[in-house]
Amino acid sequence: MINNVTIVGGGTAGLTTALILRAAYPDMQIQLIRSDTIDIVGVGEGTTEHWRDFLEFVKINPADFFIHCGSTFKHGIYFKNWNGDGKDYLHNVPSYLIEESRIGHPNVLHKLIVENEKQIDMFDEFIVNSQHYQPVLESTNQYHFDTFKLNEFLNDLCSKRRINIIVDTIKSVEALGTIQKLHGEKNIYESDFYIDATGFAKVVHSKVGSDWKDCTEYLPMNSAITFPTKLDDKFPAYTAATALSSGWVWQIPTQERYGNGYVYCDDFITEDQAIEEVTKYYGHDLDIRKKFKFGAGYLRNVWNKNCLAVGLSASFIEPLEATNIGTAIQQALAFVNHLGLYDPNRDVVQDSYNKKFEKVFQNTVDFVQLHYFTKRKDSEFWKNSHNIKKTDFNEATLELYKKQIPLWTDFAHPYVLFNNFNWIMVLTGLGIIDRQSYLDQWEQLPYETKTEADIKLDVYYSREAAVLGHWEAINYIKEIHNGAN
Repeated sequence: MINNVTIVGGGTAGLTTALILRAAYPDMQIQLIRSDTIDIVGVGEGTTEHWRDFLEFVKINPADFFIHCGSTFKHGIYFKNWNGDGKDYLHNVPSYLIEESRIGHPNVLHKLIVENEKQIDMFDEFIVNSQHYQPVLESTNQYHFDTFKLNEFLNDLCSKRRINIIVDTIKSVEALGTIQKLHGEKNIYESDFYIDATGFAKVVHSKVGSDWKDCTEYLPMNSAITFPTKLDDKFPAYTAATALSSGWVWQIPTQERYGNGYVYCDDFITEDQAIEEVTKYYGHDLDIRKKFKFGAGYLRNVWNKNCLAVGLSASFIEPLEATNIGTAIQQALAFVNHLGLYDPNRDVVQDSYNKKFEKVFQNTVDFVQLHYFTKRKDSEFWKNSHNIKKTDFNEATLELYKKQIPLWTDFAHPYVLFNNFNWIMVLTGLGIIDRQSYLDQWEQLPYETKTEADIKLDVYYSREAAVLGHWEAINYIKEIHNGAN
């Protein structure tokens, strides 16, 4: 029986895990140790739709989160010029798709490939122009936020929910098979179970033996620079991901500034050249805040003995598709579902958990790699992307999916982040699919299924609700929130 848990690491992964644990185990003793000497990246972040699951599970009012964290809406990722032809595409998972997705793909197909181009254009234009229907929060699954403000918000919430926040720096870990004690600068800590949220350092988990799966042969991105820029009047309700010569640039709007970064492979461009290129792209001098190196990979034994690694301690693929927070949430939700059966003398529970999350991590690698199967050949990096070793899944399915619609059953798993509708959107956006083959398969779907998708889209496009711009939507939430308080 686990009576007390110590979480090491005070970033988003550690704080969300603490709150999920508290929601599942109201009487458990939970302490979180965070260092005041370790910085967070803090360039603005975006979520996947799993953030909504987190808010609901721990009973956070979305408006409270939105107001306190400098949040803006995220209706997807807008990929700019990834094929080198000046064309863009949107990977978005709106709420009207989610409800139907578990029975198949009818309305995803309807959005992407039916012959009624007017509806497709209407939907994409609505999002690209950052417009919103009222009520705003009820139709939103994803957000951008200020990382520093989110950290303050979650810290405060942890304290209110009887999670003991301790400011200390762990200097050493005492292990004898299992983790015995943590030695900090100020104190010594002992618990039944430990959660490592210390990021790449893996301060705790490394002491029980971390089995790291290197994925750099599939995803060669290994460097990033980050920088803020001023917010303009018409900031978008999406994350922008723009392809450059040796990688891509993200732009994430919060209510006060843009968070930006250039992710690249240093086999093809130096740091100075990357800064020069991205400065030219933005058209003005940039305030470079962070420079870091990374390598794609994940832990095969993310739960080992009495220690679980979450967040960056468990995996890092790359910033594309904002996977890290979503994965950390899925990890914590799965952990509370397994913890009640945990027996420190038997490995069956953690083995089951590890098998599930190896599939989760590999699914993320598969999906992120898919984005690099572009038609670009205008630089050495993009030429090389055509020769990257495919993951086993992409090797088996890429040619198939050009003509065969990906099915829900190809991805059925309770915790994976990306499923058939995600694949369809990227495959379509990159021009990989044979559209006529997809249309032929659409025609073979049962009439009732197609009619249901038609009705659902008709309702979506004819909603009798006010249409708001991005600032209007944000101010609307603030007014409602202030009125409620």
